[in-house]
Amino acid sequence: MALFNSATLSARVREAHFADGDDWHANDAETSLMLAIAPEMVRPSLLAEADDPDRTGGLVFAHPVNRTSRNGVTGTPSRANAEKGAAGSIGWWRISANSSCAA
Repeated sequence: MALFNSATLSARVREAHFADGDDWHANDAETSLMLAIAPEMVRPSLLAEADDPDRTGGLVFAHPVNRTSRNGVTGTPSRANAEKGAAGSIGWWRISANSSCAA
């Protein structure tokens, strides 16, 4: 398994990850990806009410999600779907799924 910052894979992938804020967590891109590769880890019943805007614009220091989000989300997971995660703008996971890393 290889670990990497998925948002740095390409300009297209970065654009998808940062579409709903500069500081994101469980946003559209990340939730779409999880719906595609590990749907059991997503609670679909909570998506419609989970959207929470990025409140870090203009801040100098990084803050943990629990200081900038009301519910642990930064972005718009309500827009997520498995099709976007499997292909389209964030379909990078196929590359990582076939990668290996020596321990």
